[in-house]
Amino acid sequence: MDPARCISRINRDIRFSRNKSPYNLYMTAFFSPKGSKDKSLPAFFLRFGA
Repeated sequence: MDPARCISRINRDIRFSRNKSPYNLYMTAFFSPKGSKDKSLPAFFLRFGA
């Protein structure tokens, strides 16, 4: 399983948001049998927040 394909990026999309802080206050990870973000398979989605 390649970690680069499971963990989401920390930067936020601030173009249309009132909150202009540049980073997310949480980290997400998506684990599936193929190790990718393929939504056609069952998977685990984890979110760790501050």
